Amino acid sequence: DQSDGTYRLDPANTGNSLIVAGSVGIATTSPRYKLDVWGDMAIGTSTGTNVPALYVDSGNGGQVGIGTTTLSTNLLTVGTTTPNLVVANNGYVGIGMTNPTELLHIYGPTNPGIAIDVPAGGQSIINWKDGGTTKWQMTKDSSNNLGIYENANTVYRLFIKAGGNVGIGNAAPTSKLTVNGGNIVVSTNGSATTTLSSGVSTFSGGFISQASSTIANYLSVGTSTIPTLFVDSGNSTV
Repeated sequence: DQSDGTYRLDPANTGNSLIVAGSVGIATTSPRYKLDVWGDMAIGTSTGTNVPALYVDSGNGGQVGIGTTTLSTNLLTVGTTTPNLVVANNGYVGIGMTNPTELLHIYGPTNPGIAIDVPAGGQSIINWKDGGTTKWQMTKDSSNNLGIYENANTVYRLFIKAGGNVGIGNAAPTSKLTVNGGNIVVSTNGSATTTLSSGVSTFSGGFISQASSTIANYLSVGTSTIPTLFVDSGNSTV
């Protein structure tokens, strides 16, 4: 009946099969939206697999499946029997995982990984925050250097240059290992045995140089009270 402009049916398929001016309710006489369906709903069911493209389960607070009707208790399930993506009721997200136990839970049968891809020469950053404030960052810059940055002290604690040089407290290492702001300590059972320092260096088990070494001021080998060998460069004595 087109007299009131509410709807029009066209069973002969000569034009639009249904036109409605207003809201449509299915299983309800008081539709609240343009289309209000009370009950479960499926859209685009394939005759081959009998699985709808979109499935809405009105029970359990409402659940949605894309390409599946196996929803468990998840809010959203994408994929088949082994889902590609789920969003659980507690907000946890699972990729390849039916029951995620972390905020993001990823499972893959063979060598699962995470990729961050940027345009050539681009930069990428991973932020670790505490109470909304960024505390640490892992960065990949435009030169493909990798750094771990502490925001509170505005310093790279670890920096790996493309090519292999490593800096600790140094963002421009010029050697295989460059350390700034402290010593290098080699320890055994928690006790420092060898310390490399810009000031005084101590060695346990002897000192071996395969090339040549230049030591300013003096070199002491042995005990701190009576060294086995003492070299004083100032007085040219041994």
